[in-house]
Amino acid sequence: MKERNKVFSIVNLIKDIVTLVLIIFLAIIGLKIYDGLKKNTDILQPVDNHDLTVENNGILGYKVVDFEDAILGASKRESLLIVDEQDISLVTTTTQSGLFNLGIFSKNQSVTFIGKAQYTIDLSNINSNCISVDNTSRVVTIKVPHAQFHDVVIDYNQTKFSDTEKGLLAFGDIKMSQEQLNEISKTAIEKLEEKASENEPLAKADQYGQYVLRDLYEKSISSVNSTYRVKIIFE
Repeated sequence: MKERNKVFSIVNLIKDIVTLVLIIFLAIIGLKIYDGLKKNTDILQPVDNHDLTVENNGILGYKVVDFEDAILGASKRESLLIVDEQDISLVTTTTQSGLFNLGIFSKNQSVTFIGKAQYTIDLSNINSNCISVDNTSRVVTIKVPHAQFHDVVIDYNQTKFSDTEKGLLAFGDIKMSQEQLNEISKTAIEKLEEKASENEPLAKADQYGQYVLRDLYEKSISSVNSTYRVKIIFE
């Protein structure tokens, strides 16, 4: 009987020891979980001058000030950026009046001017107020002026002169002095500038301007964080 009681005592002791070890084990696990949660909470606290965005247990939030130097630096380097060049042409007609201004003595010749219209976007006034950051979608938005007509560059090597159209009693070709040619060119440039400043080519320049500026600023944005993309909007 005594032996039996002794066995029961040993069994109960073992159970108590196992229970104690289990309690200690669970307590250790609980402390580790609590410590991990506390560390994560510490990580999630926003740092100075940053909006909070959490990914991979780290701070990836950004304010305008984080991208400002990169964007304004690029704007300064390309303060007047040519964003588009469009083919442009104009046909003018030169008339040389004949005797008594009669048509039968008159001569006509067409001159075709071919060149390119240049469009620029002025980045000199870009400042921090033109920049906004969306950390949720990771987009840096930059507000810029619309594209403006800048200049017409005529390729005089491509200038084409038509054959002279003559009245019934008109003879010979039209001969123009250098002064007359300069005057015709001046008039052609004025008309080409008017044509280049119309809404349709300006809208096309805006479209190309978005691509050019996006490429320009994406390089600057990537130097801060390559996961952010650029969105260009117009004022």
